[in-house]
Amino acid sequence: MRVRVLAFCGLLILFVAPLVGGMVEGLREGFWAYPPLIHDQPERAPFNWPLFILFAGLALGSALFLLFPSWFGF
Repeated sequence: MRVRVLAFCGLLILFVAPLVGGMVEGLREGFWAYPPLIHDQPERAPFNWPLFILFAGLALGSALFLLFPSWFGF
């Protein structure tokens, strides 16, 4: 029972806290609109090769770790 109460309180805070903050600071126009309207669409970010190589290496290392654990001493 206690776990359910804690989960309910967590969800309540998750949904109520942003609304309370919005009420204190004032909600901007279109706050309740879905999907949010974007007037000034940001420019598309360029492709970043160093980050691609970093994350591809992390993915490859993780896959090797899961497929061949004996290589890593397990």
